[in-house]
Amino acid sequence: MKRKTLKFLAGLLSIMLIIPFISTIKFNVNAESNPYGKYQTISGVTTVRCTWYAWQQAYDNTGVALPNFGNAKNWYSSAQNSGYSVGEIARENSIAVWTNSGYGHVAYVVSVNGSTMYVNEGGMTNTDGSAYNGDGIINGSKCNSTVGSKKSNYSSSILVGFIYLNASDVTLECLKDKNTIEETNAVLWGQVNKPSSYAVTEIGIFIRKKSDTYANGWSKFETPSKNYVGSTYMQPYFNMNSELGLTLTAGTEYCYQFYAVVNGKEYYSSEETIKTNGTHNHSYGAWNTVTAATCTSAGSRKRVCSCGDTQTETIPATGHTPGDWIIDREAQIGVAGSKHRECTVCHTMLETETIPSLEKPVTPPDETAPQIIIGSKKVRPGGMVDVNIALKNNPGIASLKLKVSFDSDLTLTNITYNDSIGGSSQLPQTMDSPVILNWYNGAANSNGDFTFVTLTFNVAETAQVGYKNITLSYDPDDVYNIDENNIEFAVIDGNIEVISYIPGDINGDDKVNNKDLTRLFQYLSNWDVEVNEAVLDVNGDGKVNNKDLTRLFQYLSNWDVEIF
Repeated sequence: MKRKTLKFLAGLLSIMLIIPFISTIKFNVNAESNPYGKYQTISGVTTVRCTWYAWQQAYDNTGVALPNFGNAKNWYSSAQNSGYSVGEIARENSIAVWTNSGYGHVAYVVSVNGSTMYVNEGGMTNTDGSAYNGDGIINGSKCNSTVGSKKSNYSSSILVGFIYLNASDVTLECLKDKNTIEETNAVLWGQVNKPSSYAVTEIGIFIRKKSDTYANGWSKFETPSKNYVGSTYMQPYFNMNSELGLTLTAGTEYCYQFYAVVNGKEYYSSEETIKTNGTHNHSYGAWNTVTAATCTSAGSRKRVCSCGDTQTETIPATGHTPGDWIIDREAQIGVAGSKHRECTVCHTMLETETIPSLEKPVTPPDETAPQIIIGSKKVRPGGMVDVNIALKNNPGIASLKLKVSFDSDLTLTNITYNDSIGGSSQLPQTMDSPVILNWYNGAANSNGDFTFVTLTFNVAETAQVGYKNITLSYDPDDVYNIDENNIEFAVIDGNIEVISYIPGDINGDDKVNNKDLTRLFQYLSNWDVEVNEAVLDVNGDGKVNNKDLTRLFQYLSNWDVEIF
């Protein structure tokens, strides 16, 4: 006989069931016989129980009154232990059983078409949680009939198998004692028990490796040479080598199940197991990754022998792959920056580093060159400060257009041009960095040293201690004299130093008054007194001496002087 696979059976059934057949639904309530309560309420939603409805459908359509198998997920094992025929192939007039972490689910199988079955089931809800059709019953619900598949709308419910509702006057069993088992072959026997008037019109067998499914196994179906009418039994057998074309593997376990059509109905035996003789030498295939290894966690892989045996192996964690340095904060004048490196795969931060602060720019050595100088000031977080932009060694200009950029911790609130130099100025539309300062004089040059503009800044309350840069640039064609000759200026950038102290607060009481003058005089006279060392250099010349005492006295006397 030509070897046939289960796919042949699926094709045969597809031909028989081109149009899914939904049997006429019988719904004869037999409360005394049904061992299950009809209704259930879960999370406030009441439906007909799936167990009640599956039991009732089985009884109404086949006359089989099942015992109480408990929760739905236990039906398959309970039925098997009670002597009912069970298996992995969907059949009309059987019970489908699904398992999950809860109660499980059961349904009555109405018809089968290939890998699709149509079932009648209870306990169903809509996507919004309400009872389906008001009572939770769906008749003719379409489901996947492959064992191990997930049920539609219930992704955690896995199909376990089927309980076959055979008529009590026909049984099909495996005759294990008559089997002949060798290393690579087996002859498997079964027996059909039936009334003598019933005809046997088809016999078949399914066989698979214990580690696999029938979908990946083998099968054989044939019409007996006679129909056995007049006999109460028949004993079919199948030779795996000669009839199924199957060479078994030595030392390997196989599961098998007999099939028969008796008096026009299908019957299945319980599943049995055999193990071939001899010792099997494993021949494993290629490794397949089960769980990929990550940077910090090991993975796993497995390979399968032709006999179904599996080997698993740990895949070591890959470890981190450091990437390039990523700048988190650019270094500024007097303020260190920071950078980090992370794994290019999982992006875990691996290490951090400090970027050294930039040094404060120095005045160009050529003091005679024309210069545009941005002032530098000190202020505490949240303070307000004026910064002047001045011209030095100015040979005379008639146009000056500057682009000024400043740190994000600074907010420009006001621009005040020096009206005494004549000409016309234009305020920018916004105060956002960078800001354009534009001035020209169409009548004459403005000569000499002078303050060009005063910028007023607010410093953010969250500003960190350090230098907040203010920089300047210009287009050479925008800086020229009345004869339209370009004038080149050296640019001295400035900054606002955010400090944690108050300039002039010598005694550290957060005030600046004559007490600080007294404390500084005591310190300079070598008294043993406490001082705030950060503010001792009052005049900012890098030294601490009586000149600082003089500058502080002038400041407290309201002179127009600056303290640091």
